[in-house]
Amino acid sequence: MLIDREKLKTQIADQKRRLELLERIDSDPSMLPLLESLMVNGTSTVKPVISAAKMPAPGKKGYVSAAIAKAALACEKPFSGYILAKKMEGEGFHFEADKPGLAVTEALRALAKKEHPVVRIFKNGKGSVPTLFERILPQ
Repeated sequence: MLIDREKLKTQIADQKRRLELLERIDSDPSMLPLLESLMVNGTSTVKPVISAAKMPAPGKKGYVSAAIAKAALACEKPFSGYILAKKMEGEGFHFEADKPGLAVTEALRALAKKEHPVVRIFKNGKGSVPTLFERILPQ
């Protein structure tokens, strides 16, 4: 069996370049959401998440906003604050607010206005039609 050394060297150099690029992405905190969004779980669907390291402890300032951002990033289709609140409650999240849907909607509006937003307004609501949001994946 003959080994094509040039082909092997080219393949090794290509793999090395890819690993170096992956290492650069991994070392840049602003690129971490992109890396996480590209990771595939066992069901072969992409699920972007906020890492546990970025989640404040329960009861700490920012915990609810971080939980809402994490849940919003898991939604693939446009969603309202009411739908997201029901989804979160179904997954065991407990809201202190009397109207969780309204609280989530206001939190989503605040998240959309941040310097590095995780959601954007997909369609403004009016009257009884709620505002729809969509997740923003890092470019």
